[in-house]
Order: sequence, then C-alpha cells, then structure tokens
Amino acid sequence: MINNLFKFFSYLFYFPFGFMTFLIIRIISPVKVIRFSFINSHRFGHFAQEWELFYQLNIRKKYNVVLLSFQRDISNKFLAKMIRRKIFILPSKFIKIIQLLNNSIFGNIDHEFKFHDLVYDASFNKKNILKNNKPSLDFTKEEIIHGNNILKLFRSKKIVGMIIRDEKYFSLGSKIKDFNNARNSNIDDFILGIKYLEKKGYTVFRMGKTVKNKMKYTSPNIIDYANSKIRSDFMDLFLIKNCKFFISTGCGLDSVAMLFRKPILYINYMGCTVITYGTNRDLFAYKKLLNKKTRKYLSLSDIIKNNLGDIVSKNHLKKKNIDVVELSDFEIKNIIKEMEKFYQHKKYTKIQKIFELKYRNLVSENKELKKKIGNLNIVASHEFLKNNTSFLK
Repeated sequence: MINNLFKFFSYLFYFPFGFMTFLIIRIISPVKVIRFSFINSHRFGHFAQEWELFYQLNIRKKYNVVLLSFQRDISNKFLAKMIRRKIFILPSKFIKIIQLLNNSIFGNIDHEFKFHDLVYDASFNKKNILKNNKPSLDFTKEEIIHGNNILKLFRSKKIVGMIIRDEKYFSLGSKIKDFNNARNSNIDDFILGIKYLEKKGYTVFRMGKTVKNKMKYTSPNIIDYANSKIRSDFMDLFLIKNCKFFISTGCGLDSVAMLFRKPILYINYMGCTVITYGTNRDLFAYKKLLNKKTRKYLSLSDIIKNNLGDIVSKNHLKKKNIDVVELSDFEIKNIIKEMEKFYQHKKYTKIQKIFELKYRNLVSENKELKKKIGNLNIVASHEFLKNNTSFLK
C-alpha cells in the first residue's frame, strides 16, 4: 500500500514536466523530430550491446534521440555509471509519462525509438563502425588503480575471461525455465582447454553472476570468479576490459567483450544466424545438429535454407527430428588452442575462406537474413571445419 502511494505521488510529481516536454516535442515536430527512449538496462547483454551500437550510430546523428532513461531494473549498476558519464540520463518516470502521452491519440510513433531495433540494424556492419571506432566507454585513472589492486591477488599478467551459459542463466529475477535451451553447456567440458591456457601462462576467470555448478578444477591460475568474493558489477567489466581474449558459449557477457573490442571465441555456440557483432578476430565453433532419421549431421546450407539458424529450443528441434550434439572436451581444447594463436596473428586458412564465402552467399540469398546480418564477417574455427567436413557440403 505504501509502495503504491509512493509510486502514485512520484508520477504526480513528474507529470507537469513530462506533459510540458511532450507538448514542446509535438510543437516543433514539423521542423525537427525529437525522439525519446528507454535503454534496455534489465538484461546485461542487451544493455551493453545496444548501448554501444546506439552510441556509435547516434553520434553520427542517425537517430536524433536526445531524451534517454534506463529501465526500472538495472542489470549492472557500474555499466550504468559509465554510461552516465557519456550522456545525460533522465528519470524513468519522466520518460514513462512522455511515452504514455505519445501512445495517446495526440502522439506520433516516430518520436519513440526502440532500442531493441538496433539488433536488426545492419548498417554498422556495412560501415565497419565497431572495427573502425574506439569503444564508447572507459575507466577513470582511479578505477584502473582500484581494479589493478584487486588483480594483484592473482597471477594475472595475461587474462582470459570465460562465460559458460547454463540452466541458471535466467534464475535471477526471472520466472523463465531455461532447462530446454540448447545454448546451455557444461563447464566441466572446458577443463582440458582451461588447463591448456594455464600451461601457456594465462590466468583464466570463469565469469557469471549466478551459475549452476562450481568448477571441479581450480588453481592459482584458474579462478572461479562467479563464485568468488571479489565478484562485482565493477569487476565484471574491468576483467573483460583487461583480458587478452574472451571465451563464450553465447550469452550476455560477450556483449561486454564486444563493447571493449576484445577478440571472442564463440564455442559450443548454438545458432549460426543468431546475430553477434564484433570484429574479424572473433572465431566460431558450433554445436552440431543431427538428423535422427538419416543419422547425418546438417550442413550449413541445410540449417540456413530450412530456417534453423536461430532456433535454440531443444523441444522445437526434437519436433523436427533433430538432436543437438555438443562438442567434446578434446574438440573444445583444440579449438581453444587455435584461438590462442588466432587472436594474435589472425591468419585465415583455405577452409575458413571457403566457409566465409559460403556463409555470405547463403545470407545474400535470404532477404531477411541479409537485412539482419548485413556484411558481417563470420569466421569459423579451422579445427571445427576440419573435423566436421559435412558442415560445408
């Protein structure tokens, strides 16, 4: 009851300001369209990815969005703090009033910008905006000193960040049951690859806000950061900013690596047309799709032409008589070994060039995918392609 009263009076406080702003927006709209929006702050991946894409395009006056607010829930408060240093953020209730008025008969849909639409705007790929421009966010000198003091606790001259998506990915503040998601993987399948990096002198941080299982293997060089006392919104960002490359099975934190332009290994990745935005130093190795009737693995052509490239539900795939097959721990180790060399030298092999051309041709034949993906370079792992020759048939 008290919370509802507080909410009512807080909206009442902002209403005059929101109403006046809405009137000004509508009055000047024939001359200039002023847009407002909510940044998708409730999901970390969307928060980081959509902010970076928006900033890089909006500074070129593409969207003319000048009234911005976060949503009520903020997934990473330190990321919000960094964004506030770049742009003025208004109270969410103020923007909500403008939104409600704009949705009335007096409004105009052109005034509201949908942040999630950035996911389907491929113009930044065509212009190589992420590749050719520096990250929008950075740490202050004081923050760098603070972060480095924490890293002194570890053998952290060379850092690799790693996020392995599991069933607990949606558990915080969500009613979604995530057990059926084919993007989930088992952290134990990555131990051989982690040990390889340890031998090469890296300190590996297993990241995440909430995870299903603790790591079975840890050492002074292998840190289960997700279950450690040093995990914080600040360190989530600082570790990724300072890593040599990032390993992900496909979830929110890899968007932070994208924001900071870190090379990313997408491994045991599900969905060959699920959009990612990064650089040509990223590497992909996919889960395999097995046709249960023919007992043959689906090729890249099969997947894209049958619109299976963005399906991540195991139940959905089972209805189509398709099983999802994980990469083995030995495959994962060899692909991580490849990435450790690839991010430094970025040399493409013949089979990788064949994949890149085939992928681009398949995308260009599909109008929807062409609009969504644009000219984004997708580089598949040489090890993955070498051991799965049917994928390119």
